[in-house]
Amino acid sequence: MNDFEEKMKTTKNTLIDKDYVKVRKDTFDSMNNVIKETKKIMEFQPKMEQLFKEVDTFTKSHQIIEKENNNLKKYLKAIS
Repeated sequence: MNDFEEKMKTTKNTLIDKDYVKVRKDTFDSMNNVIKETKKIMEFQPKMEQLFKEVDTFTKSHQIIEKENNNLKKYLKAIS
């Protein structure tokens, strides 16, 4: 993304008419790379969201188990 932004800043030979924009090949290639990377990110987003949900579930489960463990320790101390 940074590479793309830098090339957009330095592109001086941009020609625009009613229907077309002419840009340098390296700028065009950078634009295509940004599009490809954005598509990859969009493909991974649902997977990442699912992983975050799983981590959240495991964290909550761990907290419940820890609380139960502490309660059992207190109980054992009380009956000893």
